[in-house]
Amino acid sequence: MTRVLLLVTAYRWLAAMLATAPLAVVLAGPVRFHPRGDAVLFEPGGTWLLEAGRQAGPMMGGVLATGGLVSLLLMLGWSLPLGALVAVGQGSRGGDAWAEASRRWTTLVLYQGAAMLLSTLIVLGLGALGSPPQTHRFAQLVRPAVVMALAFALVWALTVVLDAARMRRFTDRDGPLSALYEGGAMLARRKGLWLAAAWRTALAVVVTLGALVVVHVMATVGAPGAALFLVHAVAVLAYVGLRTSWFTQLAEAARAEIAPADTPSGDE
Repeated sequence: MTRVLLLVTAYRWLAAMLATAPLAVVLAGPVRFHPRGDAVLFEPGGTWLLEAGRQAGPMMGGVLATGGLVSLLLMLGWSLPLGALVAVGQGSRGGDAWAEASRRWTTLVLYQGAAMLLSTLIVLGLGALGSPPQTHRFAQLVRPAVVMALAFALVWALTVVLDAARMRRFTDRDGPLSALYEGGAMLARRKGLWLAAAWRTALAVVVTLGALVVVHVMATVGAPGAALFLVHAVAVLAYVGLRTSWFTQLAEAARAEIAPADTPSGDE
């Protein structure tokens, strides 16, 4: 299990680095020869950051297009490591977890693509309703805040349902659509699973925000890049551990759902 978690963590960490690398390289260009390096980008007032953004303006279109394409491919590629975590939650170890995920590669990519498409539609659709006003008075920011919270809640609920579908796909021999239905039905019958998903999500958000604060503080004092990468890696490892524990709980619930149907009745 440990090897699988470390490999999945490495993928997630490298994916984040690759997705942000084009933008990071362009923004860091103007401060390449500064004595403090890119730490000046985090100085109060953001003077260096604004200047870096101004100089990067002509290249920004290409950078965003490249970063978007790389992010899309990496997000689709995340299907296999995520499937390995599902298999680990089910009880598989080492190479068996990757083999289980590979056998369900098509379904995993289908679910991942659906998640990406529906999440984008939710964010864009609700974002159009909650566009920030020109004047940033508190009362006028209430609607955008509510819409953003609603979008986050809907995307989160979609993720929970698809996680349950992934587990059902690994637990029994149902097809993708049947597994999606059974996963949703399992969540409807076992409402405690929503609470389990919620506290893990809250903890992941806290860890992520904490890592961002630590990285910002370390960058402002000129900490070496290796230390910043280590903080990122620890945060990703915590995220992967939370996802694994979530899939383990889903696997227990799925087995409990299936077991009664497999138990012979007294009339047989």
